[in-house]
Amino acid sequence: MGFKRFILKHFSFDKPLNKRISLVMLMCAIIGNVLGAFESFFIELPLVAKILPVCAVVILTILLILGFKTEKTRAFNFVSIFITTSVIFPLMFFANGGFQSGMPFYLLVSSVFIVFGLKGAARIILFIIDIAEIIVLCFVYFHYPQIFPVIAPEVQAFDISASLVVAFLVMYSFAYFVRLQHEYDNRKIKELSELYKLQANTDELTNLYNRRYFKDFLKIAISTLGDTGQLHLAMFDIDDFKVINDKFGHLYGDEVLKKFAAILIEESHDNIFACRYGGEEFLILIPKKTSKQALEVVERILQKTRDRIIYDEKHSVTVSAGFITYKNNMTYDVLLQTVDANLYKAKFSGKDRVCY
Repeated sequence: MGFKRFILKHFSFDKPLNKRISLVMLMCAIIGNVLGAFESFFIELPLVAKILPVCAVVILTILLILGFKTEKTRAFNFVSIFITTSVIFPLMFFANGGFQSGMPFYLLVSSVFIVFGLKGAARIILFIIDIAEIIVLCFVYFHYPQIFPVIAPEVQAFDISASLVVAFLVMYSFAYFVRLQHEYDNRKIKELSELYKLQANTDELTNLYNRRYFKDFLKIAISTLGDTGQLHLAMFDIDDFKVINDKFGHLYGDEVLKKFAAILIEESHDNIFACRYGGEEFLILIPKKTSKQALEVVERILQKTRDRIIYDEKHSVTVSAGFITYKNNMTYDVLLQTVDANLYKAKFSGKDRVCY
């Protein structure tokens, strides 16, 4: 559990990518230098080649510990990558015989650290330094080879092979690490896109679809089911809602709206589609049913409202409804105007009823 918490704390995908890359880089460098130290003691390498990896492990471990604690990500990334790629690697290049060893592979890997671990001007500056150092090291090696220790051929072969394998593993690990991050980012973008789409199409208070989305959906329904005689629209208005708001407050009124929306959601099956049209007005679209079946749905909603939404401990909230079955090539506007007229007919003829 402790290791899992440690990973979640420092390597969660929500943490800055370049910070995590710098930490991984330091750990890879530490492991590489530990292996290099063991290799130096078991094969015939100069004394400096044996001491330097141990010193590097100490320095990198200190940097790693500081990295886990610091919140100054940009400064930490620059310092840690600079020390690793521009100080330790060049020193190791000299100590291990230059091109006689596998150190050139690590110099190439350092460019990967710079590209992925830094941003903006810091990346450009350190990349230029890295390129300049490689050029200088090549110049020094080929013009002054005598300052480099001579490495036995069998040791060269082993060191180059081992360095190539380690460099390949580091590159592969970084590629895999970045791919995981890319997949995570794409997943988060998709989730956020779906969330924003839902928020754009959903009423925040009731979680029903909003007026804009319902309008688009209804137009599609008209074009596909309009001539079947099985497309019905009902508009609801909560009776005396202003009185409830004035008497009990707007928060209580919001609760009434949410409770009524819950009833509509409960009835929103078999392709029934509900929305909050605005204020205390709601719409449901009922396709693929006969007029009688659709009216039964509306009456059931009215009854559930009487039974479930009670205020002042004795009064039931009621709703009035207008109902219409699509016919005669009605346009969207005509359909809405007609169902709205039927709703007001219900309101002015006693409320708590459906008119069509």
